[in-house]
Amino acid sequence: MVTTALQMKPLSDQQRDDLRARFPYQLPSQWVGRLASQDGWQAANTMYLNAERKRAASAMRHLMDAVGVDRVRSVDEAMDLVELAFRVFASSDDFSGSIQRQPGGALHVEVERCPVYQALETANWQTVTACPSWYRRRGWLDALGVQATDTLLGEKKWGDAACAFEIDIKHLE
Repeated sequence: MVTTALQMKPLSDQQRDDLRARFPYQLPSQWVGRLASQDGWQAANTMYLNAERKRAASAMRHLMDAVGVDRVRSVDEAMDLVELAFRVFASSDDFSGSIQRQPGGALHVEVERCPVYQALETANWQTVTACPSWYRRRGWLDALGVQATDTLLGEKKWGDAACAFEIDIKHLE
């Protein structure tokens, strides 16, 4: 069972598993290469990344429904939901990392092992040339209806030990 803070219902293991099955962390992306051969890489990656953002927004709305949140009422509740989304959607046997709350309410996330990054590396970045992580986080924030900064601090592709970023939710929209 995944416990939540504030006034959210606990998320059962079955609910978590159902959400992961409905919104898997890694999706097939071979279609991106086929589209790129027709329309170019920029168009293909744009379509892929925008689709990931929309899919993530839908995933967050389903997560909110599962924990009994119809709308976000505070920045703290939004932070709890973003942290819960990481734990639900980015957790699998192939994923490892850490999430820490920073003073002032920001979430500091470090992803040490990521199945999407590994798949991109294995394919030598021949299918998708951009990581969807930022777009997924933006989808979550869109669904929450919040204003936030999402700052990239390090990326494995650049040789850093982990992909690291900080999300700071400033206020509700």
